[in-house]
Formats: sequence, C-alpha cells, structure tokens
Amino acid sequence: MVLIAALPRLDLACTRPERASLRVRCNSASPGSQSTLCLDIVRFAAAAPSQQDPRVAAIQTVIQTANKEQAQALESGDPSVMSNTATTAYYRQLMQTKNGLAAQGATRIELIQLTWGPISIDDNTATATTSETWTTTFSDGTALESTDTTVYSLINQAGTWLIAADMHPVATTPGVGGTPPMTQPTPQAPLPMVPAGQNTSQNWSGYAATAGPYTSVTGTWTVPQPNVAGGSGIGAT
Repeated sequence: MVLIAALPRLDLACTRPERASLRVRCNSASPGSQSTLCLDIVRFAAAAPSQQDPRVAAIQTVIQTANKEQAQALESGDPSVMSNTATTAYYRQLMQTKNGLAAQGATRIELIQLTWGPISIDDNTATATTSETWTTTFSDGTALESTDTTVYSLINQAGTWLIAADMHPVATTPGVGGTPPMTQPTPQAPLPMVPAGQNTSQNWSGYAATAGPYTSVTGTWTVPQPNVAGGSGIGAT
C-alpha cells in the first residue's frame, strides 16, 4: 500500500504543553479501499521565564525597610534605627529630616502605598524609582496625606545594598518619603565688582583687590542709627 497524504505544517511553539491527534485519510493502491493514519503530536512547552534578579529583590527590601525605620525613628525619637540601611552621609540627611518633622509638630508618619517604578543596576550602584503615599500625623491631631515620586540611589558595600541619596523629580504634594523635596532659592544676578580703593560696596561685602601682594586689610564704615518707628532697618557688623 502506498500512502499519499498532504500533512499540514506543524507549529511546535506554544505556550503550554498539550497532546493532539491528527487523523489523515489516505488513498491505497486498491481501488475503493481507504486506510487511516493516526499521528500523535506532542507540542513542547515554551521555556519558563527566568526568576527575578535577586539584586532587584534586595534593593526593594532595603528601601521598604528604610521607610519603616524612618517611621519608627520619628515615633520613638531614636534615629539610630535608620543607620543600617543608609550610608553615613545619607544617615545624616535622614536625621535632619526627622528633626525637621519633629520641629513641625509631626508625631507619626506612615507609608500607606508604594508603587515600584524602574530599577536600574550597574555593577555596584543602582537607582530605584518609587511612588510613595504617606500620611503625617501632627501633635494637634491633624493629618496630611502626600504622594511623591522618589528616585533612590544605592551602592553595594561588601554585599549589602545601602541607600546613598534620594531625589524628588516630581512632587504632587509636599512629601515625607525619602527626604522632603527642598525649595531651591531663586538665583540672583551678581552685583558688579567694586574696584580697589576707597569706594562704596553695593553688596556690603567689602572691596576687591586684584593686583599686588597683600598682608592685611583695613576699612572704616558708618553704621546708621535704626529708626524704630520706621520701616526696614539697616545694619552692619
């Protein structure tokens, strides 16, 4: 018997393993007779996706731990609990943040939502972006909810990830996560330099001498008597 059959193209790439039967009707050499060929086809499952990079999980853990420690430090008054997830410089920054919150009357902070953004790792340094929603409770019973985008910079020291800095590129409301965004002063145009000699300094900073060696400088000035009943006063020291 001669089998003549046109088999369909088999697609072995699929997302899950399954077993299928292909039934093909074939013509035999004897007129009027038919035979059936049954083929079992096993489709192969695609390879399972690789597990999450353990470094990413470690970075997420240190940021989550740092946020919990910041809340604990404010409530307990002990800033040392924040030291194990931060570099020395960043720890000092966190202490300033804690003191600033306490000075404003904050007694408790709580992270109520954290959404992960991109995490980029380059050897022993990394950046991680989060969107964090915090509530701040004050001593008078009032509470403030705020949401900020925070970009953390981290370094790996002896196998341990530590937070080295944080930035707030976008702040929807004044926030607590990481460290609060700071308002940058508006740059002021520099005043013209005062030439050497006896001239009036427009910026109260003295004189500018650009030629010759100098070993000392002297000057005299008059301090105006302030008018207590008037407007802005003038002072010099």
